[in-house]
Amino acid sequence: MLSVVAYIAILIPSFLLIQFFYKAWWKPIRIQKRMRAQGIKGPSYNFLHGNTKEVQDMKIEATKTTLPTLSNEILPRVQPHIYLWTKLYGRNFLSWHGDRAELHVTEPDLIKEVLLNKNGVYKKSVGEKYMHKVMGDGLGIAEGKKWMTQRKLANHAFQIEKLKHMVPTIVGSVQNMLEKWSYHEGKEIDVHEEFRILTSDVLSKTAFGSSYVEGQKIFEKLGRLLSLVTANNLRVDLPIIGKLLNYYTNSEADELEKEIRESFMQIIRKRIEKKDSGELNYYGSDYLGLLVAANQETDEEKKVTIDTLIDECKTAYFAGQDTTMALLSWVIFVLAIHTDWQEKARKEVFDLFGDKHPTTSDNNLAKMKIVNDNDCKRNVSVISSSSYLTQISSL
Repeated sequence: MLSVVAYIAILIPSFLLIQFFYKAWWKPIRIQKRMRAQGIKGPSYNFLHGNTKEVQDMKIEATKTTLPTLSNEILPRVQPHIYLWTKLYGRNFLSWHGDRAELHVTEPDLIKEVLLNKNGVYKKSVGEKYMHKVMGDGLGIAEGKKWMTQRKLANHAFQIEKLKHMVPTIVGSVQNMLEKWSYHEGKEIDVHEEFRILTSDVLSKTAFGSSYVEGQKIFEKLGRLLSLVTANNLRVDLPIIGKLLNYYTNSEADELEKEIRESFMQIIRKRIEKKDSGELNYYGSDYLGLLVAANQETDEEKKVTIDTLIDECKTAYFAGQDTTMALLSWVIFVLAIHTDWQEKARKEVFDLFGDKHPTTSDNNLAKMKIVNDNDCKRNVSVISSSSYLTQISSL
């Protein structure tokens, strides 16, 4: 009996050790060899951390330099590893996040093929553990039947006729922002922060029918959660002790996730109460209303769970606000560089609209030639190397 126990005591650690080295060494080396045989090169795999240390070092070094005045060549600054590796290994290359292989595709035609995914061969990444807490299994992550259900709801909520009804709300929010700016004439304004407030106000009102205060609380919590994503996106969890080393970060992320969930639950409960009290004939025609209605469905084919509802809310808040805020800030920055196009665009707007605000029935929108001119678009936008990142689970 003793010999059997001793044998098992030796066998189990040996098995775990073999499994560990297979996952952390043999498999990555095998994938790297096969990819190179197909012409896909990249930085060599390093045991445990992959290329994360290299990326971290390059990013630290990049922040030591200052961008030339009014330069929009930001790729070497924000993604120095992508900038360097595309030059060394070509437009498509392989890198490593720990023992996970990541294929970077920067050729536009291939990016289009991956994103269209006509044959369904490209699976969506579930994302890093902290990023998954931000978006959950929302529209950006869901696939198959679940994706179709969620996409249908989103399409219905943001169809063109409903977007037209949002215009007065959007115009009102922009007016409030510009009025506030008028009191800061001659002073510097942090437009990125201003656009953060603007987009959160618009999204809260148009998609969720909530107040700016309610929306602001959610955005602040999502922002704190995103800061954890940024701080840990290059961290590789070590086997066994990884969870212990990241205990406090994991605890903070879990707590933020619970708070965000409860904030959305409060908004959802208010919407249901308004319907039950007769204040609303239905749950509302905005995105939240459609999601709540789907959650209350008796038909299991159409019903969405409360977890899915909250994940969709998180996705809409994050994707709707963060991307728009960044785009508006970037447009203002590039127009500040290209003052000739700024003046042309301003003159066209005043010639067509004067002091009036655009409306959905205004034909002058289609008459804007400067803003829609291809040369203008090339001058006020930057097409940097796009990349699509996908995880290779097996080869």
